[in-house]
Amino acid sequence: MKKMSLIALVGLVFYLSTSLIPVYAAPAAAVRPTISVSPSVIALEKNAKLVIMGSGYRPGQEVLILFHDALGVLTALPDAAVANDRGSWAAVWDMADYVGRKIVTDGVYAIMSADAKYNVIATTTAGFVDVSKDLKDWPDWATAAGIKKPEAKQTEGKQKEGKKKKE
Repeated sequence: MKKMSLIALVGLVFYLSTSLIPVYAAPAAAVRPTISVSPSVIALEKNAKLVIMGSGYRPGQEVLILFHDALGVLTALPDAAVANDRGSWAAVWDMADYVGRKIVTDGVYAIMSADAKYNVIATTTAGFVDVSKDLKDWPDWATAAGIKKPEAKQTEGKQKEGKKKKE
């Protein structure tokens, strides 16, 4: 009987010690905001779009997306992102105007998130490849990322090689 009581007591102590210990998430100060882009290497084409995402922000926080343009000027995307109730956000960067006006040219750029006072919160990188250049002039990281040179479009009225015109 004593043995049974001892086992029950040990079991009760174990149960109470594991069930009453609160499990804490990391304190808010320990969570560092992050930023990422997809794809990380992108062909510079007018229809290019870059997805930018972040986590670890205050819920409801307005987040500016910044980069230094081709001339080195700090530039903000026109629309700020807003962190959801879990502190995450996502934005799509439509690059048409930036590519067309040569605000972004080929190379590697730092993409930053910032608060409303332009204080940088987090940084990531994105590589942009000018696919109109000759393939031999591309940086190694562009071909390693799997970027392909677009195929030349067939113009109307021209025939494909190897086909003869029937008369």
